[in-house]
Amino acid sequence: MKITVVSGEVEGSLSTPCSKSYAQRAFAAALLAEGRSTIRGLELCDDTRSAIEAITALGAKVEWIDENTCTIEGG
Repeated sequence: MKITVVSGEVEGSLSTPCSKSYAQRAFAAALLAEGRSTIRGLELCDDTRSAIEAITALGAKVEWIDENTCTIEGG
């Protein structure tokens, strides 16, 4: 495996299919990111709820906009 670390800011948006595993990865990235991340197209299921509970326990602030969209304040 080769890992390349590039320093600097990243900004943008990404559309992905609805997936519990993608949602969990997005939650982890949002937890580590500075500022607010918006995640749309979520399916609220037990796995998604558990991931939200985990990042909340690690200090993220989660706010639900509607049943399929949340914002996560990480950093």
